Amino acid sequence: MQRVLLTGMSGTGKSTLVQALTALGYKAIDTDAGYSHWVNMRTGLPASPTETKGYVWDELDWVWQEERMTELLAAEDGEVLFVAGTAANQGRFTRDSTSSSC
Repeated sequence: MQRVLLTGMSGTGKSTLVQALTALGYKAIDTDAGYSHWVNMRTGLPASPTETKGYVWDELDWVWQEERMTELLAAEDGEVLFVAGTAANQGRFTRDSTSSSC
């Protein structure tokens, strides 16, 4: 299965594009829904933006849940999979990455 990453800053239309691709019959996943979460940058543990005392990006990082993403990218249930999202650890899932699973 071919995998296509749709990435960009918040508000650039990734989720809208996923909806349009899905309506056309493609398998398209928005990683903000169930594949990502906040982590504390010091501990690496899951965290909530409501727990921060200041600017959220000073304490937290938005990352892909590695086990869920590995499972998603390993699936062979179609010709193409569109994956939309931006995460601090997304480089771990690229073809050129040494720890890649795709």
